[in-house]
Amino acid sequence: MLTMRKLFLITTVLHLSIYCFAQHTSPCEKDSVYHHFDFWLGEWSVYSNDKQVGTNIITKAKGGCAIHENYTTPGQYSGQSINYYNPLDKKWHQSWVGSAGDVMEFTEVAKSPGMLQFECERMKPDGQIYLSRMTFRQNEDGSVRQLIENSFDNRESWKVGFDGLYKKKK
Repeated sequence: MLTMRKLFLITTVLHLSIYCFAQHTSPCEKDSVYHHFDFWLGEWSVYSNDKQVGTNIITKAKGGCAIHENYTTPGQYSGQSINYYNPLDKKWHQSWVGSAGDVMEFTEVAKSPGMLQFECERMKPDGQIYLSRMTFRQNEDGSVRQLIENSFDNRESWKVGFDGLYKKKK
């Protein structure tokens, strides 16, 4: 049978353990490297060639250690990504999955304040491997440009695949 002293001790240790765990559950919120891509957070209307092509909701996830993207179009296409900073290679990564079966694993190749650039290998239906480069850049008015370019000649030349402008929903 538990004595009052033992019960008090167990309860105190349990409360302290919960308190200590709660203090360390979101280390990413305190580390500035996890905030580099925060300029992309928000609810956005996405435009290309002055026409709205979709909406995108970008939120912090997993205690600030990841950024979740939920993209939808007026048609049937949609997709989601998880974006995260990996302390092992000191780079940002994006894992994208689209409703058309498109899966892309992007890795950071460049960054500066208000800019983050990724690259990934992709495969055409005929099996040809090519590169995609995706650049996010915050504009002075708070909008964000997303430029996706493709190279079929190992970075000798790039062709625009998507040029999108993200405007905050009001």
